[in-house]
Amino acid sequence: MSNGVYPPNYLKEKQEFLVDTGACCLGRVSRIVEGQRSHLCPAEHDIVIPCFVDDELRLYTIGLALAPDRKTQVFRYTRHVVNPSKDRPHRAHCLGLTGSGALCLMHDKRWMRDLLRLVRASDAKRVSPLVVADHLARFNLFAHQNTADGTVGPRAIVAWRHNKSGVYRGGGGHQFYDGTVRERGADQLPTIANGMDIQALVTVTMPFMMPYLISQLNALHTGEEPSVLDVTRLDAEVAKLPTHPEEDLK
Repeated sequence: MSNGVYPPNYLKEKQEFLVDTGACCLGRVSRIVEGQRSHLCPAEHDIVIPCFVDDELRLYTIGLALAPDRKTQVFRYTRHVVNPSKDRPHRAHCLGLTGSGALCLMHDKRWMRDLLRLVRASDAKRVSPLVVADHLARFNLFAHQNTADGTVGPRAIVAWRHNKSGVYRGGGGHQFYDGTVRERGADQLPTIANGMDIQALVTVTMPFMMPYLISQLNALHTGEEPSVLDVTRLDAEVAKLPTHPEEDLK
């Protein structure tokens, strides 16, 4: 087992089914797992990267944390493996947890067997991947209801990807949840760039930009003056977008 914070992903050892629970049990990723306290201060942030590399399932994290002197910040790049040795190949963890919501799930680990059984059934096409997603959404709701500091919200995103060498021959999907109820109308995964919600930005700007661009194209054909972009109103709408994370996950 490697050093590092366990990621919020449930991964099948046979490398056919990959589930990224996203918001599930993640909460505010600023808690550190026991065993790491001797290496870093108890405050860090991790980006979890589950992926397939040449059809091999791999698990990485990029962690931003304070150095032991508690004054400077350092990045830590980690590949998480099981049984690393010269005579045995590296394998990714079959499952992992991180974040404040993980603590309530670690008291009773009987749920792990049922989860992995469902994943194996999905890999064999005996159940739909959505059955696994529904199961993970229940974990997130449980974490929400049993994390006293309120850092886990009731909503979740479950995403999964299939190995190209597995029975599904690649592909995947995702599902949004409010509690355990599948949400409708939310068809795109959030895209965050430099802390900005790109999808929210596009939603606000498109009603202004599309008419403006259409008028520009029409002006090329008709010779008429194109419409003027209302920059003042556009700036006012963009200013309404949140600039800080939601800390009170409701």
